[in-house]
Amino acid sequence: MRTPPGRGRRAASTTLWRSCSSSARDTRTHTTAGSPEAAAAVDHELDAFLHLWCLNRGILLTPFHNMALMSPAHSMADVDRHSEVFAEAVTELVAPA
Repeated sequence: MRTPPGRGRRAASTTLWRSCSSSARDTRTHTTAGSPEAAAAVDHELDAFLHLWCLNRGILLTPFHNMALMSPAHSMADVDRHSEVFAEAVTELVAPA
């Protein structure tokens, strides 16, 4: 998102935040990382596989969140590389033994 002329990044992020629906902004309605629902859904073996698969290919997933952090400093090629690595991991997981 480009920062409008005469406005800082904070103003731009506030604008983006306000454009989200109120339910998306209401974090109380979402499962949090420490909730029993989130804990029950964790597949530790799969998490370890994905983190190592990606890390060995130059992609860092944040620990405990399974997110790839992207910023304005990342190029479209970086995003495409992330998608390629993730697709390779899925292919490996579903391949016949």
